Amino acid sequence: MKRLILPTIPLGLMLLGFLLIQMGLYHHITLTVDGISSSQDTRALLVSQVLNESGLAFSSTDEVFPSALSPAFLTSSVRVRRVRPVKITGQNKTTLAEFVSAERFPANLLLLAGTTRLFPGDLLTMNGRTLDPRMPLPPDNRYVLTYIPGVRITLIENNRPHVFYSARPTLAEALAEAGYTLSSADVLSAPPATPVTAPMTVTLLRAAPLSIVLDNKTIQVQSTGETVGQALSSAGMSLQGNDYTIPPEDQPIPSNRSIQVVRVREEIVLEQKTIPFETETVSSAEVDIDQRQVLQPGQNGLQVSRVRVRFENGKEVRRSTESEWTVTLPVKQKVAVGTRIPLQKLDTPSGTIEYYRSMSVYATSYSPCNSDANRCYNSTANGMRVQRGVIGVTRAWYNLLAGQRVYIPGYGIAVIADIGAGIPGKQWIDLGFSDSDYESWHQNVTLYFLTPIPPNVQWNLP
Repeated sequence: MKRLILPTIPLGLMLLGFLLIQMGLYHHITLTVDGISSSQDTRALLVSQVLNESGLAFSSTDEVFPSALSPAFLTSSVRVRRVRPVKITGQNKTTLAEFVSAERFPANLLLLAGTTRLFPGDLLTMNGRTLDPRMPLPPDNRYVLTYIPGVRITLIENNRPHVFYSARPTLAEALAEAGYTLSSADVLSAPPATPVTAPMTVTLLRAAPLSIVLDNKTIQVQSTGETVGQALSSAGMSLQGNDYTIPPEDQPIPSNRSIQVVRVREEIVLEQKTIPFETETVSSAEVDIDQRQVLQPGQNGLQVSRVRVRFENGKEVRRSTESEWTVTLPVKQKVAVGTRIPLQKLDTPSGTIEYYRSMSVYATSYSPCNSDANRCYNSTANGMRVQRGVIGVTRAWYNLLAGQRVYIPGYGIAVIADIGAGIPGKQWIDLGFSDSDYESWHQNVTLYFLTPIPPNVQWNLP
């Protein structure tokens, strides 16, 4: 029996080894073709066999990684880039190159075409869409790329030159591509829609912030102006009439970039002024003393002036008279001052008195040591003793009436013999007393001037 079993051992070992080899070759492969991945299980020994098993058509010029002759069981993924027809055209649709390639990066395709290198500012498009030369092309059966070389643009920005290249059709698009953002207040020497077809030089004046104080409000604007007037013009603000600016229009913009506009307005007004009438006094023997009679009423005149009024920012700053004229002249008033002296009598506790004039006065009193002074005064201005029966008056009255006999109700008969300071705005007398019989007076009284009539009567007492 043992001799029958021995021949079958090598055969079994061979079968077992074959099974083990088959089991070892069976594995999973990820196949990526032109960026599209799929999975398949295979026992293929070579990568080329894996590609054949996929059922896809491949060319010997396609790029395969790892190579087609590499062992398939040593890798888990296979990548394939199949060649595609490539056409490079110029801006005017002329053909620059035609070839087939498995390359998918636009910049590399230009190098393979041998036509040109791609520089910053050059434009590469496909089907009207701009391509990023660093990004792979999307899967397609054929690639037609259009290459537009950039045009040299020299931009002088606020006196500083910058050079860049752009293949964009207009100046505005070229500036935007180069990272230059324009504000509405910036000034470009060429219109933004200018076609970019040849090397060009353009000037760009950047607007700077500016504060304009106008009508008591601060307005923030952007301006390229170098003088105050240019700044206002670029901001769309104009001076009118007598308007002016601080600083003046022809001066450079100040370092604090603030301008004040002063709005000026002028008006013509007619101003009326009264011309007061004068009063002429005449003596009249038909009017009693201390009485007045209007003989001719006075009338004020009228004067009109033409005045120019200047307003700055709504506030009046100046008035100037341009002309004036008299509309009506004043009429002088004539007043008769009485010189007739009617003698009158008055019964008093001291008997009947005769007087030629009377008036209301304010009476105070004093005595030698009650005169609001820092010492006692015993004598009056005319040398009489200070006692009951002497009165003081102001200097003006004293010069006219010294020695005049008078009567004061409640006090009696007295003589004007002293001088006092008086009370401003009042007709005043100061009643004399001795210190022993002093009485305090502060009241209005009637002052009677006694006869005989003095030779020179003062018709108007001051």
